[in-house]
Amino acid sequence: VGYALQMEQAPWTQQFHPHHLIYNVLGMGLTRVSAWLGMSWRALELMRIVNAFLAGLAVLLCWRLLERLTDGTQAGLVGWCTALFASSYGLWYYSGQNEPYVVALLPLLLVSRGLIEAITAQRVTIRQALQWGAWVGLACLLHQMHLVFLPVLVYGLWLAGGGKSRWAMLASVAVVAAIVTGAYLWAGAVSGHFTDWRAWWQWLTHYAQGGVFGRWTLQSALVWPLGVLRVIKKVSWLKAWVFQPSWDWTVIGWCGGLLATWAALLIGCWQGARLLWVRERVVRRLGGFLWC
Repeated sequence: VGYALQMEQAPWTQQFHPHHLIYNVLGMGLTRVSAWLGMSWRALELMRIVNAFLAGLAVLLCWRLLERLTDGTQAGLVGWCTALFASSYGLWYYSGQNEPYVVALLPLLLVSRGLIEAITAQRVTIRQALQWGAWVGLACLLHQMHLVFLPVLVYGLWLAGGGKSRWAMLASVAVVAAIVTGAYLWAGAVSGHFTDWRAWWQWLTHYAQGGVFGRWTLQSALVWPLGVLRVIKKVSWLKAWVFQPSWDWTVIGWCGGLLATWAALLIGCWQGARLLWVRERVVRRLGGFLWC
């Protein structure tokens, strides 16, 4: 809700947050475009819809990535791994929220697909390294945690080049560094937080100065497992249905569609061979629609 209110009320120069530098700018832009088109959606509901469809796209990209990884010979494994990804708590939860996690995932899936193809072909070019570095940089601007994907990119380039892709690895790191550093310096300047280096650093790290984010103590080490237990407790929504029945036909239809997709995957993979082309195409698109 806080993100949505900022998208609606704050000027664009105040939309930058170091945790997800450009996500609010994206949301503000989409909100204004929808208003220009005559739609009455608030930023919160609009971004929830956008994230839901992007989550469906992420599932389709995951399917294609796994197909490429297995050369299309393990349709059953691909189907079930995709179903597990699509039915994970993280994807379900954030695909219905105004959060940057889903949209930031898409560039990394595209890069992963490209790395798999390059490793398979045992060939990588500087142009590919620059392109993938730009995608990783974009993911970092949508959510800063994706900087940890940089070692994956470098290692993938090393594998693709047979250990001889030194310039490609350096090029990818240089692009990510330029995009992320340049964007954060520029955002700090236009938002008025770059009066000096200390002020810029304070803005960059202000949200992580306290609590379990800003210090490592025995207490914070104990908080994480407790947080995991709380998440597990929240996931058990079936228990709430049992003790407090609330038969929303929309939810029932959605769950029924989910089960139907799983059944279609199981039937299609029963023989342990590749799905028929038509059936695979239909199930993939039906599955992506239902995940949305």
